[in-house]
Order: sequence, then C-alpha cells, then structure tokens
Amino acid sequence: MRNISLIISILLFQFISSFGQAYDLVAQKGEQYQPLTSFTSVTLEKGISTGNFRRWEYEFKFGFDFPFFDETYQSFKLNESGFGTFGNSEEFNLYLFAGDYLAFNPVDTPLFSEVRFQYDLVETKKVLKIEWSYVGLGWEVENNTHLDHYLHYQVWFYEDGTIEFHFGDINLSKSELYVPGKGIINKDTQKAIGPYIKFKSANTNQSMAIAGSYDNPYFSKDPNGGIIHTIPELDWMIQLKYKTVKNEDLSSDNNLILVPSFTSDEFMINTTEKIEMVIITDINGREMMKTTHKSIHLNNFDNGIYFVTIKTKTRLVTRKVIKM
Repeated sequence: MRNISLIISILLFQFISSFGQAYDLVAQKGEQYQPLTSFTSVTLEKGISTGNFRRWEYEFKFGFDFPFFDETYQSFKLNESGFGTFGNSEEFNLYLFAGDYLAFNPVDTPLFSEVRFQYDLVETKKVLKIEWSYVGLGWEVENNTHLDHYLHYQVWFYEDGTIEFHFGDINLSKSELYVPGKGIINKDTQKAIGPYIKFKSANTNQSMAIAGSYDNPYFSKDPNGGIIHTIPELDWMIQLKYKTVKNEDLSSDNNLILVPSFTSDEFMINTTEKIEMVIITDINGREMMKTTHKSIHLNNFDNGIYFVTIKTKTRLVTRKVIKM
C-alpha cells in the first residue's frame, strides 16, 4: 500500500515537437482534491435548455488566449464524456481523460451528478477548471446497473498553455466495465475505450497522447493510443507543463548544419554545441526516431522528406533532410 502522505514526483521526459514547442510530463501526488465551489453546472444548464441532462455538447470559453501547438484558441467544444474539439475540426481532437461518462439520475444518488466549470486564479495565472463530479460509466448508468460506482476528476487549463488533470475520489471496484491494467472497456467487445488523454492540433499534424498507468505515464507514438489503463488514486495529478523553446532555421546557421542534407543512409550533425536530443519526424508529424548521436543512419527509412529537430542547452533548431 502506498503511503498517501508521500509525494511522488516523476519527471518522465520532455516531448518536443518539430515546430518549437515542448511539454514536460509530470505525474505526482498533488494537493488535496478540492471540489469546485463557485461553478456553473453544464449538466443543469443543458438539462433545462434541451431536456437532456445526460448527452450534450457545450462550448467552453477560456477567457484568455490559450496557446497550443503553435496556435491560440479562445474556446473549445466538449461533450459529457470528455471528448471535444479545438477549432473547426469535424473530428475529436481533444480527449480529457475521456471515456463513456454519464450523469446519474439525481434521485438515485446522494450527491448531485454533473459536469461543472469555474474560472480561477492559481498563483496569479488565469485558469479554466472543468470538473466531472460524481459521474458514472455510460452503459451501467443507462441500464440502471452497478450504480454504486463513481468518478470525480478535474481538468485545468492555464493561460500559459499548461494542462493539469486532478483526480478526486474514484470508485470503480464494483463496475463491470473497468479492468485494471486495461482501462474502461466496451461491454460487448471487451476492448478498452478509455480513459484517453490525447490532443491534436486543429490545423496541423501535431499531436500527443499520454498512455500507461497513472503513476508511470508516457508519451505514446500510437495514434490510436492514449489510454490510462489504471485509475488514479485520490489526490493524484498529471501535468503537461507547457514550455516554449527558441526555434531557429538551420539554413542560416553555419554553427549547426547537416552534412549532407541529401542522403541514401547516413548524415552528420556538424556542431560544437552539446546535443541534448534529436528527434526526426516525417512530413505528417509522426516521430520516427529519437537519439542523442551526431551520426544518424536512415537506412530503415523510406525515401522522402524528414524534419530533424535538434535541442541544445540554449535553443531548438529544425532542418530538413531528404532520404533518396
């Protein structure tokens, strides 16, 4: 049994996109979970306006310009289960610990079951907080079975681009739809259907997904991945800390060049600077290789254009290389 007074902080690694953004992924025991108090109830508002308090879509306003993947957003749309969209995307590109969640019938539960939000200040930073409070798993709620399970969690959007997931009291021990080590499953297929933590830019191919256990998550390369397969314990936090790194064009930098830039196999990074990380992505933004070596082989790559992103102590630089 984990000592709940022990703070465990895991700085897993830094994700660097080829467009000059970086995120630190941190999973740790956080401060005591605090339910929202001065909130707006989306569930109640939608129930009154549409007559359907369980299935809905809502447009959340940030109240500030939210930076993400070299773009800024003023709002996003989200449904009751944590699936949403940035921009004008016709497909989901925002997965906020998303699963199949529904509000319970108020007469069946001792607490009001809802999705709510409020605006706040955290250390002088503006924050939009969204909370899933006492919600259940969709199939069991709709079929009025195993109603003695519930989830509480929040997602915080900071004005500096940081995103945090805060987990309250979650009890799925009596649910048939949660399998530890697998996640939330579809009753018929038994396949995992969440909870997902994934993000994708509305206008570029940049994306990231978080997968694994809650206390040892990692950035997943699988475009269909992003499942947290073990439900977090009380007061746990997963943070995506936004960082901006100076991004420069190598074509005008004689102190950091690729030799050759056209190759059938190997190229060299010619620099006197200490390299912290090199990430190679294809033209669709998919990560193909990660290394710290200056000599890089592309013999297993298909012919085509690739972007080489090089991080040193002071900067991030990007250059194209063509495999022939």
